[in-house]
Amino acid sequence: MKRIKRFPPTELRLMEWVPPSQTNAKEERSMVEREYLASRDARHGVTKARHTVKRGWSRNADRERAGKRGEDLQSGARNETTLRLSAGIMALRLMEAKRRDGKNDQEISRRTLTRAATVPT
Repeated sequence: MKRIKRFPPTELRLMEWVPPSQTNAKEERSMVEREYLASRDARHGVTKARHTVKRGWSRNADRERAGKRGEDLQSGARNETTLRLSAGIMALRLMEAKRRDGKNDQEISRRTLTRAATVPT
């Protein structure tokens, strides 16, 4: 005899329920199943669809690009992208500081920006 997979009552109700609509039943059912799977994943703490998680260097590259590492200059920027990121952050900080001092954007020359952006080694 084939064993019947048991669902908790709420999940079972979700699987059975197909919202009345003009679209075809198959589409509706797949939508309901997706909803059910999403809710199940949410309950178990799966935030991302499993297949979208990159592995290996590409994932690390994305993390670098997002500026998760090397945002403070003190931590020592790991590579070119983070260097550029931290330089941009420095430039922004300098702009804010100058604005606080009462100078307008025109007075903040590109040279001062690049000087601020050069990362101390």
